[in-house]
Amino acid sequence: NDEVGMYEFFNAALQRHGGVALMLALADVIENRNGVESAEDFVAKWLRREPSVPGLHRLIQLNLVHVDESVREDLNLLKGIMEKLLDQQYSYACQQCGFKGKSLHWQCPSCSRWNTVKPLAGQVNN
Repeated sequence: NDEVGMYEFFNAALQRHGGVALMLALADVIENRNGVESAEDFVAKWLRREPSVPGLHRLIQLNLVHVDESVREDLNLLKGIMEKLLDQQYSYACQQCGFKGKSLHWQCPSCSRWNTVKPLAGQVNN
């Protein structure tokens, strides 16, 4: 329940290591702490330096919260395209918990079940 501590932890980790996963986690903290607009600003600034599909997807999600109905349909279309691109980045998924990865794991790193990680439909793996 230490929101300030969590913000400082993610911010320090992001400064040290970078990476889109940490940026997305910090964006969630910022949204909960300061609101959608602050999270939008944070993600947009990050994307200007480090463009990524997951970052763009998150920015679209944040924008959907407060856009006019005339723009909402277009943003939903873009969000759907981003989701398809994100799904294409992974070749394997756990049929038990939904974990996704680029390589085959005999034991799922998320739920620790054996032989539940399978190739995603439509993916050709070498």
